[in-house]
Amino acid sequence: MVANATTITVDNNAGSAAQYTDLQTAVDAVQAGDTILVAGSVTSYGSITLKKKVILLGAGYAGLSSKMGQLVFQNLTSVDGSSDSFVSGFQMSSISFTVEYTNRTSATYASLSGIIIERCIVSGINFHNNYAHFSNITVRNNAFNITGFAALTSNNISTYSSILFSNNIIDGGYFGSRVVVSSSNGVEFVSSYQSTSGVAIRNNIFVGPSSRAFSLMIGATVENNIFYNRNLITEAEYNSFDSLAYGLNFNNNITYLTGQDLTLNSWYAVGANNQSIDPQYENFPIDGAAFSTDHNYRLKTGSPAIGAGVNGEDLGIYGGAYPWPGDLVIFPKGPRVIELKPVGSPSVPAGSTLDVQFKSVINN
Repeated sequence: MVANATTITVDNNAGSAAQYTDLQTAVDAVQAGDTILVAGSVTSYGSITLKKKVILLGAGYAGLSSKMGQLVFQNLTSVDGSSDSFVSGFQMSSISFTVEYTNRTSATYASLSGIIIERCIVSGINFHNNYAHFSNITVRNNAFNITGFAALTSNNISTYSSILFSNNIIDGGYFGSRVVVSSSNGVEFVSSYQSTSGVAIRNNIFVGPSSRAFSLMIGATVENNIFYNRNLITEAEYNSFDSLAYGLNFNNNITYLTGQDLTLNSWYAVGANNQSIDPQYENFPIDGAAFSTDHNYRLKTGSPAIGAGVNGEDLGIYGGAYPWPGDLVIFPKGPRVIELKPVGSPSVPAGSTLDVQFKSVINN
């Protein structure tokens, strides 16, 4: 339990009156559980490493956004590290989860848990450690403009439980893991793999050109998603399923404009209640396209994706546990000033008081 948590400000714009101009310096200085408000800027705040629980709130990705390079969630000791952190409203090059096991001989698992990432634009996510345990991590309401998305990999086996990717726009990227294929007497088989059975991928939409949505994934649950003009795996993997025993659990998804039709009996790990049909977005190019804020991914009246989810919810980003919060350009949760103007004369003598009137909205 954290008592007396405080809020501090960071702004690297010239002439700023914020408490800090450097974000990493602020992160290192605050107490666990503190909140850091980060102003929008044309200048990136650089790569940031979190070693304690921190609440990071940026300015969103409309207009002057809060930019950073790589964001690292770290735990290199037996304590919680950056577990239970919350991050919202940033434009980032990548996110990395870094955990070091605490006993090299017995391969005791260290862990990261309770992390929430929402309302960001991100170019990639990596879980990449030996003998690590990742749990209760939620990635929701983000846009991923990437070529390589979620790398759930390690040289030695790590474990995943309650990892949720929900209500995200995935533009061109894919989920990837690790499989080692061996051969005996001319027959190929999976000799080792990184299980992702604790990973759930729900209510996302996959847009943009890409050869696949998944690569070498085993055991993850894939539900309530819409794959528009997107192969689920590469043609090489697709053609190898008779000899490679790995797969995913697909339920209540829509695929459209792809030869890898989940409704075909010949497809691997089919699951149930999948459809191959146009989801009927309100505004989206008929042949598919990369993500654009000009699109409208809401479902038209009569769409086959309405009520087609595992529990009767809609498919795509406006259904499920974390419906997309409004328009495609979004801001972090909390109050946002939308209008500011002086009351009376805008000019006052030095040292006197200027009265202002403002309007704000709550972005929840």
